[in-house]
Amino acid sequence: MDLRKQVLLIRFVRDFFGEQAQRLQLGKDELRVWVRYPKSDRINLGQLENMKIKTIAGDYPLSELAEYTIARGPVSIKHLMDQEKYG
Repeated sequence: MDLRKQVLLIRFVRDFFGEQAQRLQLGKDELRVWVRYPKSDRINLGQLENMKIKTIAGDYPLSELAEYTIARGPVSIKHLMDQEKYG
């Protein structure tokens, strides 16, 4: 599969976290419609193995399109004198 990293990342973020599909004006209120995986399919990172990414050639599991590792990131960000500190 010859997908550029950027395209794969955009498709992953769109499918997993959602994409705004429509914005409606209801009186003074604004309603945004988002399309994303069901919450039950987004509960934990282990479900990435089964996530399907749409391509021109069809739908493929993320694990067939990319090699990835899951690692813990910064737990918190503390601001000290307008500088970001990662802890």
